[in-house]
Amino acid sequence: MTQDELSKYSNRNLWTFIISKIIATFGSSVYSFGISLYLLQLTGSSLNFSLNLFFGILPTIILSPFAGYLADRISRKKLVVSSQLLAIATVCLLFLLLQEGSVAAGYFYLSSSLLSISSMFISITINASIGNLVEAASIQKAVSYNQSASSLSAIGGPVIGGMLYSFFSIQVFLIILIVASIVALFMDASLNFTLFKKQDGMAGNSAKIESFWTSFVSGFKYAAGKRLIMKILTIAVWINFFAAALQVGMPYIIVQELEMSSQALGFVEAMLAAGMLVMALSFSRFKSSTARLIPLGLISLGVLLAFFVLPGLLPLPAVLQFIILAVSTFMVGASLIFINNPIGVLMQTEIEDAYKGRVFSIMQAGATAMAPFGIIVYGVLFDYVSPAVIMISSGAVIALISVVMGRNLFEPALEELPAEVTSEKDGYTASS
Repeated sequence: MTQDELSKYSNRNLWTFIISKIIATFGSSVYSFGISLYLLQLTGSSLNFSLNLFFGILPTIILSPFAGYLADRISRKKLVVSSQLLAIATVCLLFLLLQEGSVAAGYFYLSSSLLSISSMFISITINASIGNLVEAASIQKAVSYNQSASSLSAIGGPVIGGMLYSFFSIQVFLIILIVASIVALFMDASLNFTLFKKQDGMAGNSAKIESFWTSFVSGFKYAAGKRLIMKILTIAVWINFFAAALQVGMPYIIVQELEMSSQALGFVEAMLAAGMLVMALSFSRFKSSTARLIPLGLISLGVLLAFFVLPGLLPLPAVLQFIILAVSTFMVGASLIFINNPIGVLMQTEIEDAYKGRVFSIMQAGATAMAPFGIIVYGVLFDYVSPAVIMISSGAVIALISVVMGRNLFEPALEELPAEVTSEKDGYTASS
């Protein structure tokens, strides 16, 4: 196959999986919004709403390593297709149960768990396959568009969901997810997951008979043996913990301290996804991103957290308070891309294909586990400590992480990276 033909198929793979991601995540976002409101209306209990979120997160923490094991051991296309079929079957069954009459909350918890499992398997498998789906020159674009798809759905899903919920029954939300999942299923099934697959040092037969535990340990040892990868995993875990300061603090500051409306809260929260979307699209214009952007993103994130307490500390008009919060949230989203995009590119280029599933699953399990832990910690802190103290100190710790880990983390390890990833000169080379 000629280089022109490979580039053609690479572009086809790129746009197929990006469009599939947009459709699937948009359907899931609309569904999640509708189900959340439906549970609150059905039970009148915020506890049931929280339990639905809990059962959506728990399987991801427990089964992420197993998903990574399978992504490195069996056909990735079959794994993605099977996961899409699980999602379709789950929602179809819930739809049929709703047609028969009212459904107990437990069925929604089970559905949330199964849909979370499906989404987690697809996410880990696709992330582990980007280097096989597209040519090396398109990895930066693929990572950026992948992040853009999630951000776009996070903005549009709740908006469309809010409009639909006022006029249609909950069954319509299920139908939307079913249709979206079926379209994504056919698109994912058309992907060539081995277009740029490289042969790694692992023997095929021995790898297939390796036990789950042995495979997981070997994957962890592989990650631990790569200094840059292990430090990236550490940063990802801590960022997910400290991000809870914003996740818990933003609603508290806006609703409790400043007494703004729920509409204002919704708009400010949407600005986070908007910032991520705009910056991710900007990164897609370049061939590669430099790892030196990660400390910059960390410092920016730490400084921006302190901005959230300004409206409560200064005698400002309500409009100006709202503008400060919206702009700060937008910039936080942009800063997260300065961290996530280079990390995504580095992991695609530095991890051998035979280990990608397990390494990505280790990152997802660790980051996902820290998120609810951080929410609990900050939930307690905001009941007893001033929001200003919490946000400023959390921002200072994030900035300190970048200072302490930044140069020591990336400068020695950058010697291991390809020139197009590490070069400051080529870090922002425009794609042709």
